[in-house]
Amino acid sequence: MHVNIKLGVDRQNHYLGGKVLKLQPLAAALAALCISAPATAGIFADDLSRCLVEKASEKDKATLVRWMFATVSLNPKVADISSISEEARSAINRGMAELVQRLVTQSCREQTLVAVKNEGGSVFRTSFEVLGQVAAQAMLSNPSVGKAVGAFTQYFDKKAFEELGLPIQ
Repeated sequence: MHVNIKLGVDRQNHYLGGKVLKLQPLAAALAALCISAPATAGIFADDLSRCLVEKASEKDKATLVRWMFATVSLNPKVADISSISEEARSAINRGMAELVQRLVTQSCREQTLVAVKNEGGSVFRTSFEVLGQVAAQAMLSNPSVGKAVGAFTQYFDKKAFEELGLPIQ
């Protein structure tokens, strides 16, 4: 099987193994990385997930986390704590497009074809959620980030926790 990309008026469709895949659901699945609860995956989505994680380099994982951050930063509730220029946002989106395209159409091509054939387009959501979780864990393992994760605890009312039998150090 091969991937035919129909260019021109209808740039939102990709043809994969005789099935039409809408790119908007793929983009929505990637956006869901930022907010989603764990989804159940079938065996073929699991295979695709494993492939994505194995084939994504540390640089790729950073690209994914940068895209997640840039995407979430558009929410008005956090927009005041982040400033990303349109030029930078465009570069981040370009990098993400290159990453997803390479992983789906080259690095994990066979797993993608089999997963979509057997489980449908929803495999992108579950598989990229796994990759997003792995990428986020890699970012959180940075010592500076790890230290900052617990910084809010300095503002706890320790007595309130002690009253529950939960002493805080």
